Amino acid sequence: DRLTESAVCLVASETGPDLQFERLMHAAGRMEGGSKPILEINPHNERIRALADLASDDTRLRDDLAHLLYDEARVLDGDKPADAKAFSERLARLVTRAIGK
Repeated sequence: DRLTESAVCLVASETGPDLQFERLMHAAGRMEGGSKPILEINPHNERIRALADLASDDTRLRDDLAHLLYDEARVLDGDKPADAKAFSERLARLVTRAIGK
């Protein structure tokens, strides 16, 4: 079970190549395009449960957290955040909110 402790992870589709293999093939110039990874979500993780419980009127916070979880999955998979600038802005908003500024 991949998601016993992690909130999220990226996996390859059952019919597609392994994500690491795909990266190697891209780097070698032997593969164009590629399959889209699947984001698996652990519904028992406390961060996922807290995200689900957030008030629906706080859409900015929910969006920021959801995007950060996706970027976390990318980093855990050995990749970079999808958009470094947006990642930095989201993280700054959450840190600012956490410290009450």
